Amino acid sequence: MLGSNTSYVASGLASLGISSFTGYSSSSVPEIVPQNTFQLSDTLSYTRGAHALKFGFSAVHNQFGFFQLGNASGSLNYSGTYTNNPASPSGSGHPWADFLLGLPGSSSKASLPQGVPYLSYTEYGSFAQDQWRTTPRLTVTLGVRYDLITPPTERDNRQSDFIPGSGGIAIAGQNGVPSGILDTRKHDFSPRVGLAYRIGDKTVVRAAYGLFFFNEQGTGGSARLFISYPFAQAYAVSCTQTVPCLTTKDGIPNTLSASNSNLPSIIYIPTANETSNMQQWNFTLERQLKQSLVVRGSYVGTRGNHLFIAMDEDVAFPGPGPVPARRPYPAYASISAWEPVGISTYHSLQLSAEKRMSKGLAFTAGYTFSKSMDEGGGGNSASAESRNNIQNPRNVRSAYGLSDFNYAHRLTTSVIYDLPFGHGRLSTSARRTVWSTRWPEAGS
Repeated sequence: MLGSNTSYVASGLASLGISSFTGYSSSSVPEIVPQNTFQLSDTLSYTRGAHALKFGFSAVHNQFGFFQLGNASGSLNYSGTYTNNPASPSGSGHPWADFLLGLPGSSSKASLPQGVPYLSYTEYGSFAQDQWRTTPRLTVTLGVRYDLITPPTERDNRQSDFIPGSGGIAIAGQNGVPSGILDTRKHDFSPRVGLAYRIGDKTVVRAAYGLFFFNEQGTGGSARLFISYPFAQAYAVSCTQTVPCLTTKDGIPNTLSASNSNLPSIIYIPTANETSNMQQWNFTLERQLKQSLVVRGSYVGTRGNHLFIAMDEDVAFPGPGPVPARRPYPAYASISAWEPVGISTYHSLQLSAEKRMSKGLAFTAGYTFSKSMDEGGGGNSASAESRNNIQNPRNVRSAYGLSDFNYAHRLTTSVIYDLPFGHGRLSTSARRTVWSTRWPEAGS
């Protein structure tokens, strides 16, 4: 059989690697993530005099099972090892012949030996806002929001976290470790303020600032405590060049071998569990040039703090000798970390002009000159993303630079023009032509 029954949800066809031939990859299949979401929210609005008050509350409770592993169905690899000429073994074998004989040279597989985890967490939020028209020309908006996000808990405590320094493993529900392992942040208050001031009849000045917290502990990705050792394990077997130890008929062994490739892989998320947040601010000057034409100029900026970044906490120290011996924790195959240590900044000048329909013409045009910087694109969901984008986890700030999505210049236009055809014109029917243009973006 071309597979392995190491899990009742992953007994499908294994990936096949045949050197010099196009094989078959099962990738992360199967992927099973059933999810239930329960949400309660309400908003109250109250107007009194010059004040427009709003109050709100929301609670979102998420429950989800999680089976999403790389190489869940396993892999078998054929390299021609067992059809070599003993008198001249180097390159004389044929991988396709090994495949026909059913003699793979190696196999690997990821598994959840204690079953599929089932988790839950809750997000609470509340806010209060006052839009105060202090004078006929000035409007002030003041608000505050509070967020509380609980860490995911697994119904059978099947979660673990790496302990830096000692190199140990914290197991949920054991030795005083809470079921969620991570701390619950209880101080996430975020202020909001906005101003709008009218100068004369044709000019408006606007300014605003806000702090926004958001949850990066979702259901996707690889760096999750509920798919960490010992609750998630990798099985790998490599045979010698002379004695086969695997067969296609028997499939992938459901046991660990003594090879170094079976060192445990662990996940690390700091227990302090800082909440990712984004500060946003802007200043806008708007001027009406004609009855149908308005132009705007804005400065817009943002700063992200405690952004989660994927990195390898077991990077070897520079120096001579074998790499494994220079790793801080050689007892592990890998330590995949998901840490809220990233920062980002964005600054931009945004110019726009908007003409409402008059004399058969309407258009919108916008130009943005901007610069975005961060320490890496992050990413913890799609398998195709490059997650470990920090070369030196001991100096994260050294990775600070232009974002991979940075575009210094962006120009967009949209035009609507009524052709001079139709009643009272040159034709019997009116037609409207629309042009919409987005010029190529240039980075720097």
